[in-house]
Amino acid sequence: DITAAQFHERVIALAKGLVAAGIEPGDKVGFIARTTYDWTLVDFALLFAGAVMVPIYETSSSSQIAWNLADSGAVACIVESEDHAARLEEVRGDLPLIRSVWAMHAGDLDRMVSEGTGVEDDEIERRRNLANGDDIATLIYTSGSTGRPKGCVLTHSNFVELSRNCFVALNDVLTTPGASTLLFITTAHVFARFISILNVHAGVKTGH
Repeated sequence: DITAAQFHERVIALAKGLVAAGIEPGDKVGFIARTTYDWTLVDFALLFAGAVMVPIYETSSSSQIAWNLADSGAVACIVESEDHAARLEEVRGDLPLIRSVWAMHAGDLDRMVSEGTGVEDDEIERRRNLANGDDIATLIYTSGSTGRPKGCVLTHSNFVELSRNCFVALNDVLTTPGASTLLFITTAHVFARFISILNVHAGVKTGH
């Protein structure tokens, strides 16, 4: 079990690592991983650092990974496993904008946290507050079933207003004492991502 306060603390620590690693506000960062606690941790840390996540399905081929990263203009990518890293490495030569690749299986998230200890809390708070409702929160790509995948631009308002409205519409569910849910579909999909964010907004316990 992880409390909201502990999660908040870990989000800030990882956001500091991203800042120390050179991620700037507005930078696009690819992310290939299964649905785990770390997925949500990375999601919020990127937001706190002012970055824009480009989620990639864990089942994506090397060519699909290359297209999503190139089309979005991503400057870095986080991968979960050796398999994900290998698929990315196959097309790394076609991605001149990618300057950093971090591998979760190799302990890079912990290393980033260690290297970010010199970043001030105020810098994270500044970056967290840079975006307004009209700014891009994430770029989610379609499956590509009708051609090349297309990047769907989702703003901060898209998530904020959806979460607020659903909290009202689903109030009986979300405010039930001990309410909890289990995420198992890929968080690279917008519906699971929305549920993840809604649960934080509503204070609902989330399992992965």
